[in-house]
Amino acid sequence: MLDLNGPDQAEVRGVTVTGGGYGVRVTNADALLENVTLRENSFVLAGGSSVGAGLRVDAGANVTVRRSSITGNTVTSTGGSQVRGGGIYSVAGSTLAVSTTTIAGNVVESQTASQLAQAYGGGIAADGAVTLRHVTLSGNRATGAGGAAGGNLHVGGSGSATVADSII
Repeated sequence: MLDLNGPDQAEVRGVTVTGGGYGVRVTNADALLENVTLRENSFVLAGGSSVGAGLRVDAGANVTVRRSSITGNTVTSTGGSQVRGGGIYSVAGSTLAVSTTTIAGNVVESQTASQLAQAYGGGIAADGAVTLRHVTLSGNRATGAGGAAGGNLHVGGSGSATVADSII
């Protein structure tokens, strides 16, 4: 896991992050992730909310992702919690720009049959501002016994998404 905590600027290039609870978390920082692979990171929670197994962009963060791959990341709740963003979760108050990147095969899953146990955005869950250009979102899933939305992309809360020249 790579934790970038501001107020500084960070540039991460040519790195693979795999097998952690989440791949990269950016808090109160400006960050560039270029030629980065975030794969097979996972959370399994019995309680509380879980978000962003591949990349989590917290409030106050401004993140740019270029020429990268975010694949096979999983967030699972077994205890009635909401889960968001198997590949990426952009928190309210954050900004995220993604270009020339593949986001595929990511999963959010809630296994409890409760109205509160819902799954959002297998590929991307955007509660912040997200811009996608030349991005492929493919084969991402959101499944929930209590409900699910946005296998590839879910925009919720105060989130927004601008999508251009992309495949969803």
